[in-house]
Amino acid sequence: QGVAFLLDTVRPDGSWPIDTNLATWTTTLAVQALAAGAEASTGDRTLFDGQDRVRRWLLAQQYRERHPFTDAAPGGWAWTDLSGGVPDADDTPGALLALKALLSGPEAAESRAAAEAGVVWLLDLQNRDGGIPTFCRGWGALPFDRSSPDLTAHTLRAWRAWREEMPAGVRIRIDLATEKGLAF
Repeated sequence: QGVAFLLDTVRPDGSWPIDTNLATWTTTLAVQALAAGAEASTGDRTLFDGQDRVRRWLLAQQYRERHPFTDAAPGGWAWTDLSGGVPDADDTPGALLALKALLSGPEAAESRAAAEAGVVWLLDLQNRDGGIPTFCRGWGALPFDRSSPDLTAHTLRAWRAWREEMPAGVRIRIDLATEKGLAF
């Protein structure tokens, strides 16, 4: 099966892509784009038919147990719904922002619980310098371990979006982490 996968994914130019599936990432971007357009035009929280199906799919992509390869704590999202994805600080804020856009109806409590786990996952990932790395806090040996301005900004947006929905203790952590993130 491994050989078949390699043969099936080779590009016409003879190279292989780094990722073959960015379903989580592109789903969160699509939801955010639709939300921006809908709120600007109508103020209605209904973005599109089937949005609850998308919300449930996003919730199903959240890691609820330690990651088997990286030992990452539960709460984050990876770029793909396929095995081999790793929770990261790009897709987790993206999922949080998409879930916030889809927040409505009786299922809102489930989204809030998932958001709290994602927010805390990002809080725990923050480096001492106030920035957010891609995968692992504080190692600093690899580029993915170092703080990144774009990941920090993406995380700050997600924290801000969910802050008022979080318990008091998490709000305090968000406020402190935001100060550090802005200073970074």
